[in-house]
Amino acid sequence: MKKFTRFLAILLITALLIAAFPITGASAETLCVKPGGGDGCYATISGAVTDAATGDTISVASGTYNEHVTINKSLTLVGSEAVINGGGTGIVVLVTAPNVSISGFTITGSGLDPNAGAAGIGVMLTTGARIFENTFTANAVGVALAGAVNNTVEDN
Repeated sequence: MKKFTRFLAILLITALLIAAFPITGASAETLCVKPGGGDGCYATISGAVTDAATGDTISVASGTYNEHVTINKSLTLVGSEAVINGGGTGIVVLVTAPNVSISGFTITGSGLDPNAGAAGIGVMLTTGARIFENTFTANAVGVALAGAVNNTVEDN
């Protein structure tokens, strides 16, 4: 009987501890980017990507962002009439992490020489990327996939 009572006491204490300190998973955040930053928003997409955690969403306001962006963690990048301009060189947006989603952008300015690795978006050695509802201008290639499998590119 003592063993059973001890077992019930341990079970009760465990239940109380679980109720008092519930285990919760980290929730995804939404970071914002707008020209000039301010009001808690980032001035650059690259800055938001650097500070984002896996699973976060980055919402990019209307405007032109003159930068190259490397996405090295799983996240969602959503533009609202936003333009990413690579200034005529290289890959404008480079994706090296799995399960990245990019939509709602005009991506321009990779340059026009495909032999120089110029592309609007480059998805390299990864899986699960979803590239949709973007517009590509003044790029040698809109979306370049290299060593990438099980990715979706649609409605661009």
